[in-house]
Amino acid sequence: MKLGIDCDGVLCNFSKRYAEYAKKFCGLDVDISQQREWSFESIGVPPEMDDRIWEEIKNTENFWRRLEPLSGAWTLFWSQRNHELFFITSRVPTKGMSVVAQTAGWLQYYHNIEFPTVLVADQPSKKIPLALNLGIDAFVDDKPSTVKSMRNAGILAYILDQPYNQDVEDPRVKSVDEFLSQVLSDANSRRSLDDVKLGVDVSTQLPLQLDRSGAHTGINSLADGHF
Repeated sequence: MKLGIDCDGVLCNFSKRYAEYAKKFCGLDVDISQQREWSFESIGVPPEMDDRIWEEIKNTENFWRRLEPLSGAWTLFWSQRNHELFFITSRVPTKGMSVVAQTAGWLQYYHNIEFPTVLVADQPSKKIPLALNLGIDAFVDDKPSTVKSMRNAGILAYILDQPYNQDVEDPRVKSVDEFLSQVLSDANSRRSLDDVKLGVDVSTQLPLQLDRSGAHTGINSLADGHF
């Protein structure tokens, strides 16, 4: 399967670093956990200070390589063995290496993905045509408008649970690990349903999962020897 994965708010803890910059450069104490809307203005960051923070981000050498990872993505490394992973993100250029090089380096360091496929959109809305052209089977993102637009375009899009996207309907996941597991589960369900429609005896078909020993019991599992 071809899987699309956003970075900030999905794999990387951008909000924590943004809050640190708000404190350091603007003297603002912001509580990211209270963010109920996409805009940082909703937690007390005025537009002019938001502009200042973004300028400091742009002036930080290799800013995107300095972000901390979010938990719940340790199966990412294994999933690349059986799926094509596309890391599609919208990030501003900063001093230092290119955004693609910074993002790829971050994925190599934290997830041991040696040659990640990184695509950078100059704005979030540009992710949709990228996903369509690539033939993405499923995508995970934390931005409400991006997920809604992808769904409207016919893309199976999961929302990564965050305080600021609670108004988005399911499918919703708590982590990238859950996304990878759910995609596999949904694919199994669709495959079984198709078999029933075609009159295939599903009891004779190999399930797409791993047995307790870690051995393959199917042809498309997320991990080799994992679990």
